[in-house]
Amino acid sequence: AAAALAVAGVGILEFAGGGTLELAPGDLICSLVPLCFGAGWFILGQTMKKFPEDTLPSTALQLAMTALGCTGWTMVSTFSKGGMEGVTGLLLQLPDMLQAPGLMPSLLYSALIGNVLTMWLANEALRRVKGSDVALLAASEPLWAAVAAAIFLGDVMQPNEVLGGALL
Repeated sequence: AAAALAVAGVGILEFAGGGTLELAPGDLICSLVPLCFGAGWFILGQTMKKFPEDTLPSTALQLAMTALGCTGWTMVSTFSKGGMEGVTGLLLQLPDMLQAPGLMPSLLYSALIGNVLTMWLANEALRRVKGSDVALLAASEPLWAAVAAAIFLGDVMQPNEVLGGALL
């Protein structure tokens, strides 16, 4: 029942504005993301129950796998568009990209606070509460982002966004 409500919520969010249904390969990938996250939370919950003192190694493994996945995706995507020359060009541009003004503080904040700290806190939480409770909190992340956007940026949510978000 919860999954059906979530699907209905996504449908309201996506199609309430008169959108059309045009499926692409990326839609399949996006559809698999919640399943993978759910499976990941379940496995992580089981692991934290078995090895409650291993939150730091677990966090390190999660970060390494995330980095490997993102790097692999970037390389395959770049290769598919520009071949080996595209990959080489990207790698040669990387030092200049990292020199962009203001990038490093944002990058470090995103990496250390947005990833390392939050993954470690989630692992710590999984030692103390059920994985399903942590998954529910993680699934509510878009809701909290919308609330923050309304409070700090003055964003006004449309009725279909409120309804779809409530169903999710």
